[in-house]
Amino acid sequence: MVNDQSKGIVTEFFMNLQFDGASELTIESYRNDLQQWETAFQATNHTFFTVDTLTIESIMQKWVTPTETNPPISRSTIQRRLSALRSFYNWMLRMGKFDANPAEPATAPQSQRKLPKVLSIEEVGAILELPDTSTLVGIRDRAMLELLYGTGARVSDLVGLEINCVFEDEGYLLYYGKGAKERVVPLVGSAAEWLHNWLVNGRNEFVNRWKSKRIGRPPDLTVFLNQNGNPLTRDGITKIVMAYILKVLPKGRASLHTFRHSFATHLIQAGVDLRAVQLLLGHVSIETTVIYTHFSRDKLREVVNTYHPRSKQNRPLE
Repeated sequence: MVNDQSKGIVTEFFMNLQFDGASELTIESYRNDLQQWETAFQATNHTFFTVDTLTIESIMQKWVTPTETNPPISRSTIQRRLSALRSFYNWMLRMGKFDANPAEPATAPQSQRKLPKVLSIEEVGAILELPDTSTLVGIRDRAMLELLYGTGARVSDLVGLEINCVFEDEGYLLYYGKGAKERVVPLVGSAAEWLHNWLVNGRNEFVNRWKSKRIGRPPDLTVFLNQNGNPLTRDGITKIVMAYILKVLPKGRASLHTFRHSFATHLIQAGVDLRAVQLLLGHVSIETTVIYTHFSRDKLREVVNTYHPRSKQNRPLE
């Protein structure tokens, strides 16, 4: 390392990890992370024994900030490196080799949540129109796509949806999401129409196919079935949905949550209360739902820039 003292201590740390039964992968990860810290400390004229908390935070900030020659390092990688450094100092404290842990109070840059990929209303319409609804499979697929967009469903919601959770007359569905938490969502418009179409005209035919062969899982009360009458699995629904999405979107914009993200964003853009969207999506914390307000802020900025008399495009020349 930078000096013999640091080199000896770090070597002893790795020997201790090995003695404690850490895997080679874990040890190698620690080794790489501490080497990164060593290089950064050396660039600031520090060693493991002279660095302070502010210097550690300054180094992390440089890592996360892109330059002309170096791309930014992901925040998750930086947080992992900080964890390794803290572990190293904590070990030195236990061994009586150091007085304090300068990495403990250091704050890593917060991970940035990636903005969800959202479809335009026109793109949603184009995907919804793709299934060939002159066939039973097409009716089923249209019903699934309509529920994904019309109710903000997850793929797992469709997998677990049963007939006794569909209340057509009352106009709502029951989804059982993560942790078996019940979620009530309105069933209206084209989502209600296509689900009814599938239940009345398609599902019974698929059930009869299973009864004639009795191969694989019985349909039981499951709403969405494959052509043999077996309940569709998560992989099965995923494959069907992604095939339609990829006909309209490039791979970089397509995801399993495409419709769910679009459902939430379009509601918020239309002025629906954030708390209502939180309930519809089944988010435990409203902080998870807040991410969708990004798109509303963009829309508001566009409106202000277009109509406000002192916006750049409307301000008279002085």
